[in-house]
Amino acid sequence: MNPNFSLRPVALALSLAASSLALAAGADTRAAALSADNAAKPSASAGASQASSADRKFVATATEAGLAEVEMAKIAHDHATSSAVAQFAAHMIDDHQKANEALVKIADAKGLPHTTTLSAKDQAELRKLQSLSGAALDREYVRVQLAAHKDAVALFQGESRNGKDADLKQFASSTLPTLQSHLQQVTTLTASTTSAQKTASAY
Repeated sequence: MNPNFSLRPVALALSLAASSLALAAGADTRAAALSADNAAKPSASAGASQASSADRKFVATATEAGLAEVEMAKIAHDHATSSAVAQFAAHMIDDHQKANEALVKIADAKGLPHTTTLSAKDQAELRKLQSLSGAALDREYVRVQLAAHKDAVALFQGESRNGKDADLKQFASSTLPTLQSHLQQVTTLTASTTSAQKTASAY
């Protein structure tokens, strides 16, 4: 053997090569773990793509109706002549704000668009309520609420039975009893306000 030959450079080269292979293996392992983790977490866009057109329509319609419920109830609560109407309006503000917040949270998590402004129809009705006072305001608010809650019950029943998204379906099912209770209450209010109107007309 050449006495001037040394094994040190060879050993150093082998050591560097082994270190490089270890680092590469570690990087591959971390990349694989990250990829698996990302695959396990559904993105908002994935949630949106899995929602049916009926689910999307439900979110848009329910959020708009919820906003309208709250805005109209605020007027009735502050200006109604009947204490029963004012109390009903207070319940509408509380219940529909909570339902709206819950639905928006679900929609945002899934990347689903939701309504943030009132429809032209509801804006017109809101202006009409603002122009009324006394018993006329009570009757108009109750009339609108009766129709709105019939529509809401039908909407939520449809989603609870036929919805494709599990979270939206559960939300509709859990909220439906509250809406049905609202419908019963406003039906009773309709009878009482109609009776009051007939009594006033008799005099």
